[in-house]
Amino acid sequence: SYLYLKPSEGDGAGIKGWYRYDLDQGQKLGLRRLGRTNWQESLAPEGSYCKHAADCNNQGMIHIMGDVGVQCVGDWACNADNTCSFECGTVGTEIWPINSTKLVAQNHGGGFTPPPPAGSNCAFGAAKYTLDVATKSLDWEVCEFVDWNTPMTMATGHKTLTANEYATVEAGVKQVAISTQDMCGADKPMLSISVTTPAGTKEYQDDFYACNGGNHTYVSNIEAVFGAMREVTK
Repeated sequence: SYLYLKPSEGDGAGIKGWYRYDLDQGQKLGLRRLGRTNWQESLAPEGSYCKHAADCNNQGMIHIMGDVGVQCVGDWACNADNTCSFECGTVGTEIWPINSTKLVAQNHGGGFTPPPPAGSNCAFGAAKYTLDVATKSLDWEVCEFVDWNTPMTMATGHKTLTANEYATVEAGVKQVAISTQDMCGADKPMLSISVTTPAGTKEYQDDFYACNGGNHTYVSNIEAVFGAMREVTK
Protein backbone atom coordinates (compact mmCIF):
# COMPACT_ATOMS: atom_id res chain seq x y z
CA SER A 1 0.00 0.00 0.00
CA TYR A 2 1.15 3.53 -0.72
CA LEU A 3 0.60 7.04 0.61
CA TYR A 4 1.59 10.53 -0.55
CA LEU A 5 3.07 13.00 1.94
CA LYS A 6 2.72 16.71 1.28
CA PRO A 7 3.88 19.13 4.01
CA SER A 8 1.40 21.88 4.88
CA GLU A 9 4.15 24.53 4.88
CA GLY A 10 7.04 24.15 2.43
CA ASP A 11 9.25 21.12 1.97
CA GLY A 12 12.50 22.07 3.61
CA ALA A 13 12.98 18.56 4.92
CA GLY A 14 12.46 17.05 1.47
CA ILE A 15 9.75 14.65 2.56
CA LYS A 16 7.23 15.38 -0.19
CA GLY A 17 6.52 12.32 -2.31
CA TRP A 18 5.21 8.76 -2.44
CA TYR A 19 5.93 6.15 0.24
CA ARG A 20 5.18 2.50 0.70
CA TYR A 21 3.86 1.60 4.14
CA ASP A 22 3.79 -1.74 5.96
CA LEU A 23 3.04 -2.91 9.47
CA ASP A 24 6.40 -3.50 11.16
CA GLN A 25 7.17 -5.43 14.31
CA GLY A 26 5.94 -3.69 17.45
CA GLN A 27 2.82 -2.27 15.78
CA LYS A 28 4.83 0.40 14.02
CA LEU A 29 4.00 1.73 10.58
CA GLY A 30 7.10 1.36 8.40
CA LEU A 31 7.68 3.92 5.62
CA ARG A 32 9.92 3.23 2.63
CA ARG A 33 10.68 6.02 0.16
CA LEU A 34 10.11 5.10 -3.47
CA GLY A 35 13.30 5.43 -5.48
CA ARG A 36 15.58 5.50 -2.44
CA THR A 37 16.81 2.04 -1.53
CA ASN A 38 18.48 3.01 1.75
CA TRP A 39 15.72 5.26 3.11
CA GLN A 40 13.45 3.90 5.83
CA GLU A 41 11.54 5.37 8.76
CA SER A 42 8.82 4.14 11.08
CA LEU A 43 5.89 5.74 12.87
CA ALA A 44 5.10 4.51 16.38
CA PRO A 45 1.49 4.66 17.60
CA GLU A 46 0.62 7.47 19.99
CA GLY A 47 -0.99 6.77 23.30
CA SER A 48 -4.68 7.47 23.71
CA TYR A 49 -7.14 7.99 26.53
CA CYS A 50 -10.88 7.44 26.53
CA LYS A 51 -13.84 7.05 28.83
CA HIS A 52 -16.23 6.16 26.01
CA ALA A 53 -15.84 5.03 22.41
CA ALA A 54 -16.93 8.46 21.18
CA ASP A 55 -13.76 9.93 22.72
CA CYS A 56 -11.61 7.95 20.28
CA ASN A 57 -13.19 9.57 17.23
CA ASN A 58 -12.15 13.02 18.45
CA GLN A 59 -8.41 12.35 18.75
CA GLY A 60 -7.49 12.39 15.06
CA MET A 61 -5.90 8.94 15.23
CA ILE A 62 -5.31 6.63 12.30
CA HIS A 63 -5.69 2.90 12.57
CA ILE A 64 -4.47 -0.23 10.84
CA MET A 65 -7.68 -2.07 10.11
CA GLY A 66 -7.86 -5.53 11.61
CA ASP A 67 -5.02 -8.04 11.67
CA VAL A 68 -1.81 -7.64 9.70
CA GLY A 69 -2.61 -7.57 6.00
CA VAL A 70 -6.37 -7.71 6.57
CA GLN A 71 -8.70 -4.78 6.04
CA CYS A 72 -12.16 -4.66 7.57
CA VAL A 73 -15.13 -2.51 8.35
CA GLY A 74 -15.27 -1.60 12.01
CA ASP A 75 -15.18 1.14 14.59
CA TRP A 76 -13.24 2.56 17.51
CA ALA A 77 -13.69 0.98 20.93
CA CYS A 78 -12.67 2.07 24.43
CA ASN A 79 -10.86 -0.69 26.33
CA ALA A 80 -10.83 -1.54 30.03
CA ASP A 81 -7.50 0.31 30.45
CA ASN A 82 -9.06 3.46 28.92
CA THR A 83 -7.13 3.19 25.65
CA CYS A 84 -8.59 3.25 22.16
CA SER A 85 -8.48 0.32 19.76
CA PHE A 86 -10.02 -0.35 16.37
CA GLU A 87 -12.20 -3.45 16.14
CA CYS A 88 -13.63 -5.17 13.08
CA GLY A 89 -17.36 -5.73 12.90
CA THR A 90 -20.63 -3.87 12.53
CA VAL A 91 -20.14 -0.15 13.02
CA GLY A 92 -21.39 0.95 16.43
CA THR A 93 -23.09 4.08 17.72
CA GLU A 94 -22.43 6.43 20.62
CA ILE A 95 -24.94 4.50 22.73
CA TRP A 96 -24.02 1.04 21.41
CA PRO A 97 -20.22 0.85 20.82
CA ILE A 98 -18.77 -1.99 18.78
CA ASN A 99 -17.33 -3.63 21.92
CA SER A 100 -20.55 -3.62 23.94
CA THR A 101 -20.84 -6.72 26.12
CA LYS A 102 -24.16 -6.34 27.91
CA LEU A 103 -27.49 -4.55 27.51
CA VAL A 104 -30.08 -4.10 30.25
CA ALA A 105 -33.44 -2.51 29.42
CA GLN A 106 -35.79 -1.78 32.30
CA ASN A 107 -39.35 -0.50 32.48
CA HIS A 108 -39.79 0.76 36.03
CA GLY A 109 -43.55 1.19 35.71
CA GLY A 110 -45.41 4.42 36.33
CA GLY A 111 -47.46 6.67 34.10
CA PHE A 112 -51.24 6.75 34.04
CA THR A 113 -52.18 3.15 34.90
CA PRO A 114 -54.79 1.71 37.29
CA PRO A 115 -53.68 0.31 40.64
CA PRO A 116 -52.66 -3.36 40.35
CA PRO A 117 -54.87 -6.07 41.92
CA ALA A 118 -54.58 -6.45 45.69
CA GLY A 119 -51.50 -8.42 46.76
CA SER A 120 -49.49 -7.65 43.60
CA ASN A 121 -45.72 -7.35 43.93
CA CYS A 122 -45.13 -5.40 40.70
CA ALA A 123 -46.65 -2.56 38.70
CA PHE A 124 -48.36 -2.53 35.32
CA GLY A 125 -45.75 -2.49 32.56
CA ALA A 126 -42.79 -3.31 34.80
CA ALA A 127 -40.20 -5.39 32.95
CA LYS A 128 -36.48 -6.04 32.76
CA TYR A 129 -34.49 -7.53 29.87
CA THR A 130 -30.82 -8.55 30.17
CA LEU A 131 -28.81 -9.46 27.07
CA ASP A 132 -25.32 -11.02 27.11
CA VAL A 133 -23.78 -10.03 23.78
CA ALA A 134 -21.14 -12.78 23.62
CA THR A 135 -23.57 -15.66 24.15
CA LYS A 136 -26.70 -13.92 22.72
CA SER A 137 -28.39 -15.08 25.94
CA LEU A 138 -31.48 -13.06 26.88
CA ASP A 139 -33.16 -13.19 30.31
CA TRP A 140 -36.29 -11.29 31.17
CA GLU A 141 -38.89 -10.72 33.85
CA VAL A 142 -42.24 -9.10 33.08
CA CYS A 143 -45.07 -8.14 35.42
CA GLU A 144 -47.90 -10.43 34.36
CA PHE A 145 -51.59 -9.54 34.56
CA VAL A 146 -54.06 -12.46 34.76
CA ASP A 147 -57.30 -10.89 36.00
CA TRP A 148 -58.46 -8.36 38.60
CA ASN A 149 -58.80 -11.04 41.26
CA THR A 150 -55.25 -12.41 40.83
CA PRO A 151 -52.19 -10.57 42.22
CA MET A 152 -49.67 -9.56 39.57
CA THR A 153 -46.24 -11.21 39.81
CA MET A 154 -43.03 -11.15 37.78
CA ALA A 155 -42.95 -13.90 35.13
CA THR A 156 -39.44 -14.86 34.02
CA GLY A 157 -38.03 -16.26 30.80
CA HIS A 158 -34.80 -17.15 29.05
CA LYS A 159 -33.68 -17.89 25.50
CA THR A 160 -30.67 -17.76 23.22
CA LEU A 161 -31.37 -15.35 20.40
CA THR A 162 -31.09 -16.43 16.78
CA ALA A 163 -29.06 -14.27 14.41
CA ASN A 164 -32.25 -12.59 13.15
CA GLU A 165 -33.55 -11.98 16.68
CA TYR A 166 -30.24 -10.47 17.75
CA ALA A 167 -30.29 -8.23 14.66
CA THR A 168 -33.76 -7.05 15.70
CA VAL A 169 -32.52 -6.05 19.16
CA GLU A 170 -29.38 -4.41 17.80
CA ALA A 171 -31.40 -2.43 15.26
CA GLY A 172 -33.59 -1.20 18.11
CA VAL A 173 -30.74 -0.03 20.33
CA LYS A 174 -29.02 1.68 17.40
CA GLN A 175 -32.04 3.95 17.06
CA VAL A 176 -31.37 5.41 20.50
CA ALA A 177 -29.53 8.74 20.50
CA ILE A 178 -28.35 11.29 23.05
CA SER A 179 -31.11 13.87 23.48
CA THR A 180 -30.92 17.64 23.88
CA GLN A 181 -34.64 18.07 24.59
CA ASP A 182 -35.92 19.37 27.91
CA MET A 183 -39.45 18.02 27.92
CA CYS A 184 -41.48 17.23 31.02
CA GLY A 185 -43.95 14.35 30.78
CA ALA A 186 -46.14 12.58 33.29
CA ASP A 187 -48.15 9.85 31.58
CA LYS A 188 -45.49 7.36 30.53
CA PRO A 189 -43.62 4.55 32.31
CA MET A 190 -40.06 5.26 33.44
CA LEU A 191 -37.73 3.62 30.91
CA SER A 192 -33.96 3.18 31.16
CA ILE A 193 -31.22 1.17 29.49
CA SER A 194 -27.65 0.45 30.53
CA VAL A 195 -24.82 -0.56 28.21
CA THR A 196 -21.67 -2.30 29.43
CA THR A 197 -18.32 -2.22 27.61
CA PRO A 198 -14.81 -3.08 28.85
CA ALA A 199 -14.55 0.58 29.92
CA GLY A 200 -17.54 0.29 32.26
CA THR A 201 -21.33 0.60 32.38
CA LYS A 202 -23.29 3.67 31.33
CA GLU A 203 -26.99 4.24 32.01
CA TYR A 204 -29.41 6.21 29.85
CA GLN A 205 -32.89 7.44 30.71
CA ASP A 206 -35.89 8.38 28.58
CA ASP A 207 -35.88 12.06 27.62
CA PHE A 208 -39.65 12.12 28.19
CA TYR A 209 -38.68 12.98 31.76
CA ALA A 210 -35.62 15.09 30.96
CA CYS A 211 -36.92 17.98 33.05
CA ASN A 212 -36.15 15.89 36.15
CA GLY A 213 -32.51 16.82 35.57
CA GLY A 214 -30.02 15.23 37.91
CA ASN A 215 -26.83 13.45 36.96
CA HIS A 216 -28.46 11.49 34.13
CA THR A 217 -27.89 11.08 30.41
CA TYR A 218 -31.19 11.36 28.56
CA VAL A 219 -31.88 9.72 25.22
CA SER A 220 -34.55 9.71 22.52
CA ASN A 221 -36.15 6.69 20.80
CA ILE A 222 -35.62 4.46 23.83
CA GLU A 223 -38.96 2.78 23.06
CA ALA A 224 -37.30 1.06 20.08
CA VAL A 225 -35.31 -1.14 22.47
CA PHE A 226 -38.39 -2.26 24.39
CA GLY A 227 -40.32 -2.87 21.18
CA ALA A 228 -37.51 -5.11 19.95
CA MET A 229 -37.37 -6.98 23.26
CA ARG A 230 -41.11 -7.63 23.21
CA GLU A 231 -40.83 -8.81 19.61
CA VAL A 232 -38.17 -11.45 20.33
CA THR A 233 -39.78 -12.71 23.56
CA LYS A 234 -43.40 -13.05 22.46
